[in-house]
Amino acid sequence: MKISTHLLKKLYLIFVLFISFIAYANAQATLKGKVTDAKTGEPLIGATVHIQHGTTQLNTVVKLDGSYLFKSVTPGTYQLQVKYVGYKTTKEYTVEVTANSTAILNIAMIDNSTSLNEVTIVEHASRESDKAARLIEKNSDNTMNLVSAMSIAISPDVIISNVLGRVSGITLERGNTGDGQHVIIRGMDKRYNTTLINGVKIPSPDNKNRFVPLDIFPSDLVERVEVSKTLTPDLEADASGGVVNLIMKTAPDKLRLDGSIGTGYSQLFLDRHFATFDPSTQNAKAPGEFLPPLGFASPSSFPYQNLVTTNTTAPPNTNASLTIGDRFLNKKLGILFSGSYQNTYAGNNTWYAPPVKVPGPAPDPNSQMDASAFESSNVRLYSSKIDRTGLILSTDYRFNKDNDISVFGTFIQLNEHRVRETTH
Repeated sequence: MKISTHLLKKLYLIFVLFISFIAYANAQATLKGKVTDAKTGEPLIGATVHIQHGTTQLNTVVKLDGSYLFKSVTPGTYQLQVKYVGYKTTKEYTVEVTANSTAILNIAMIDNSTSLNEVTIVEHASRESDKAARLIEKNSDNTMNLVSAMSIAISPDVIISNVLGRVSGITLERGNTGDGQHVIIRGMDKRYNTTLINGVKIPSPDNKNRFVPLDIFPSDLVERVEVSKTLTPDLEADASGGVVNLIMKTAPDKLRLDGSIGTGYSQLFLDRHFATFDPSTQNAKAPGEFLPPLGFASPSSFPYQNLVTTNTTAPPNTNASLTIGDRFLNKKLGILFSGSYQNTYAGNNTWYAPPVKVPGPAPDPNSQMDASAFESSNVRLYSSKIDRTGLILSTDYRFNKDNDISVFGTFIQLNEHRVRETTH
């Protein structure tokens, strides 16, 4: 049998390639090992193992048993590094891999956590928010309703009495201008209720009654209004109806500067005039109080110019407020000033029929009584100029989180100049 030279060359080439492949396969090496936690010894499943030899770079991941494996790698010196989320990246290990052998390198990784001895979380929640008011209601030992400064700010009420008209269980007793003056809690008359400022009982400006008219307080000055409807030992014993506690603004944790200004007009005075007088001529004291004993009171001691009224057009109403506060001396000393001014022109129209006699009996049982107790009627026009001023100054010093001292001062003034015109 004769074999061609061309076929012999092909067979020789195939034989050489086969021998080279066998030699290359026998020269390959293996690199393996395990990756575990340095503290617990638990396998770090999914950790990335990276090796590099010259321009050759290979990657693999750690299996369920914590092992990794690189098969059929070229013999040589490799740089090995392991990365895993939450753990510190290892240094580069140098591994010598020889032909026809298995190199083993086990690695223990250190977690990347930092040991903390103490964690302090400080939160400064707004004391004027609805959330803070609901939290106080929830933790209160008695039945209490709160109105926050945030709720007051978005309402049209500019005085505390009108704010309280929005609280359940409270009825307002209104004055001639239509604004609330006194509150009736749970149906109890106003004389059974007590008014506090920052938990301190305040006297009434009325020398004949003990109850306090709440229309003297501007709503811009309060942080919240607390209404207690049940008695507890910490409340006044004479507050059988309820207690209204006005919590005034206090120094904030950081600089606070806010203000507001507004205006408006009473529709009533679009249809009629506004009556006014000059209050500067009024004497605050009687002649017997400023004259010497047995002194002679002249006609000038009894001015009458304030009894002369003039009709004019009512100016627009004015409301303005300003609050500024901050803390000093490493947040220990807090100072806050808040002021409010309201100038309001109000009025109303009433019709009044005064009784002049008591009707007698009917002429006989079968006849109707035609005699009337009212023979005339009066039309009354009220015109009121109301000036309401409120100022507060709050100072406190925090020695630590459990001890502090505070000083609080307030000035409230309400002036009403009213003209009542009666037409028969």
